Amino acid sequence: MSDGTINRSRRSRASGWRSHPDVVELRVQSSIAGDTALAAFIATARADNPLDVVDWDANYWEFPDRSRGSSSGEGGLHFSRTPATKGTAPESFPDPYLGFVKAVVCRFEQRSAQGFAASGSQTLIAACRWLFQQLEPRGVDPTELTHGDFDAAAKAAESSMGEGAANIGSKLAFVANQLDHHAISVTPIDWRNTVKRKGKHDGIGPEADRRRLELMPSTDVLDCLADLSSRSDLDDRETIIQRVIDLLVCTGFRINEALTLPRECLVEEAEVDDLGEPVLDRYGAACTRLGIRYWPEKGYQETLIKWIPSVMADIARRAIADILRITEPYWQLARFQRANPGKSLLGSPWDELSDDEQMSSRDLEAALGLVFPGGTQFITHNDIPFERINKKAGEPPSFYVKKGDLLARLYDKSQHGNVLRKGEGTQDLSDCLFLIPLRYMHTRSREGVIGTVALLKDAQVNVYLVGLDSQPSIFERRGYKGEDGEYVRATSHQFRHWLTTLALEGGLHDAELARWMGRANLAHNSSYDHRTPAERARRVADRLRADETLGPVADTLRTIKDPVRREEFIKSHSETAHVTDLGICVHPWDTLPCQKHGDCSDCGELRVEKGNSVYYENAKLNLAHTEDELRQAEWESADDTYGADPWIKAHERTINTLKKIVHVHEDDSIPDGYLVQIKPDAAPVE
Repeated sequence: MSDGTINRSRRSRASGWRSHPDVVELRVQSSIAGDTALAAFIATARADNPLDVVDWDANYWEFPDRSRGSSSGEGGLHFSRTPATKGTAPESFPDPYLGFVKAVVCRFEQRSAQGFAASGSQTLIAACRWLFQQLEPRGVDPTELTHGDFDAAAKAAESSMGEGAANIGSKLAFVANQLDHHAISVTPIDWRNTVKRKGKHDGIGPEADRRRLELMPSTDVLDCLADLSSRSDLDDRETIIQRVIDLLVCTGFRINEALTLPRECLVEEAEVDDLGEPVLDRYGAACTRLGIRYWPEKGYQETLIKWIPSVMADIARRAIADILRITEPYWQLARFQRANPGKSLLGSPWDELSDDEQMSSRDLEAALGLVFPGGTQFITHNDIPFERINKKAGEPPSFYVKKGDLLARLYDKSQHGNVLRKGEGTQDLSDCLFLIPLRYMHTRSREGVIGTVALLKDAQVNVYLVGLDSQPSIFERRGYKGEDGEYVRATSHQFRHWLTTLALEGGLHDAELARWMGRANLAHNSSYDHRTPAERARRVADRLRADETLGPVADTLRTIKDPVRREEFIKSHSETAHVTDLGICVHPWDTLPCQKHGDCSDCGELRVEKGNSVYYENAKLNLAHTEDELRQAEWESADDTYGADPWIKAHERTINTLKKIVHVHEDDSIPDGYLVQIKPDAAPVE
């Protein structure tokens, strides 16, 4: 029973000798306490009900809509022992495991004041399925879960899903934490996620290169999209999505930032130099810069302006112009529905009919742009009141509906109201740019369901790029293949990774990049930085040539006057470059191992990038931790603990170099972007 009451007779472990009338099962006190804790855990979650569930005992819970109106990623929660599939009713978890999973979902939801998207809870339930497979041979009581069950569940998920099981592992760790925190399991679980994604994007070797390339569009993809963008034979359905891609290439928007653009999004203003004077082109005319106003998806509650690089301005203008043209009639419909709740428009001659006028199923096909027998199906599938009338002798009766009932259903099927998430701002559907009718992108639809309007969805863009079962991608439909002879593929988020990497390679400062990309946290830049070690090394070499470095290597370079020897010296000190927590490492890992691996702060091959906020914060954090460790070592030394004195010296040396790194970032005399080589043996910074 999912209300928290545990019925021992329903357990599978009660079968066999346990159910024999002459056998009395002896249960230890910890098992009884676990039952009590489990019942309390479930009862408290049910009382709190953070998801406002109407029917707690149901196997399916509706989930609050927390995505943007352009997202197709929402959905409900199936508490089933197998994943839900279309057309089948999945089998529910048995009690008391069912009540436990529901309570865990509630506790997960309460971790955030704003709540999480449905996908997080869906993954949590998936993790509970893997765990249940380990428990089921012994029973269905979560109090009997063990550390070994979690190990086995994680290994099974990893064997089936590969690196994709990392999210399952993190959710298993959350379940284990709940069992321990609420003292539910008979024995402590004490489990940590053992499923990790292999390597980082700044690693070296073929596998690191493969991961890096997968996150960015290939040259083949970019060439094919450039050709598609300039074609004149795309229909309106293809054109509108192609213009989405054009905007992603120009701006690096997140897909749902692009799809929720306001209709009046273009911003154009005079361009000025650092002194505030107008910038003139070669003909003496004032230059202007183009921007696109948008709603950032993370960390902001107001619109920002994404300024477009000059070379991409014409592409952005063309994209917006085409989208405005294609979506004009649907924008007019959205405005009408906003002003007339419960009504819609069908176009002439249907709009001239009264609401009481009867329309046959064939009339619906003509009015809504459906094919036979779409009219009858639309009536029955949408529960529109109808009559069976035989108006002509000898013909079978036809379905007839009142026009007013049809319009009300079309209004209900349309999207309305604010398309942004709670806390992000307010923008009504009728103020959006990307408006289309329902089923507009369906291959069997001529022009979508007339009389309906909604935002273009992210899933429709992904189908355009990747394809879906019976719906081939644009590359397949138009015959675009890569050098390997296979049809090219891309995802909408790859362009954001690509533009971020290009911007960093071009030297854009972290703060400027985060602002341009709409990131509230500067540290998130690094997740999108996919420069190879060779590309980073070229950046280091460029800084050396431009005399934008400080330290022993820079001092030596300034003494070399011969251009040939100077270039050889630069190349010898910038053969490769890798990212560390504190800066850029120029150690040639492919030549020999690093003798100071893990001790980057005290290494002469570290280059500190002045002004990089991520490196600065990491240095301060490492400094605070090392100072704590020094105090611990000093206490141990005072107690005459063997080996404490060498640790004191090591911590003091690390603190000295970390203070120098922090000092570099705080030194206003060093320009941002300079690479600084720390001298480990220099005098300490107080």
